[in-house]
Amino acid sequence: MPKSAYADHMQVWSHLADQMESEALDLHHLQPYLTSLQEGLREARAAKTRQLELRAAAQQATRDLEAAMEKANEAAMRLHTGLLGAYGTKSTTLIAFGMRPHRSAKLPASAAETAAAVSAVLADAGEVRPGGGTVPQPGPEAAAFAAALGAEGGTIPPPG
Repeated sequence: MPKSAYADHMQVWSHLADQMESEALDLHHLQPYLTSLQEGLREARAAKTRQLELRAAAQQATRDLEAAMEKANEAAMRLHTGLLGAYGTKSTTLIAFGMRPHRSAKLPASAAETAAAVSAVLADAGEVRPGGGTVPQPGPEAAAFAAALGAEGGTIPPPG
């Protein structure tokens, strides 16, 4: 059967059935086919009605699903916020709830370790790296920072 719209088929078939009923006296040998056509038309209309009802139900189900997911998402966000407030952002207890605790960068434990790290950077100043580049010379801000750290008890060589 060629692809045509449902309405086109229904119009043609309904017209044919109506005309056949009006000419039934002359074409009584085609009566079984007319009965079959009328039955097919009733079934097609019922199926189309059911299809439209199911389509509407599917659309409503989609809207219901989206609303339920939005409600659940809102509740989950509030729970996450509550857990962060209760345990803090760095607590490993968050792992049990499927959340990742915030990990900060590891910092030196004391001023002496900080001073040693700065000394190493300043000591490398001006040396040629194995890759061929040079380490840039520290500016006056780096020297002031190193001096301040040295005043806190660290040992920092004077800048270059």
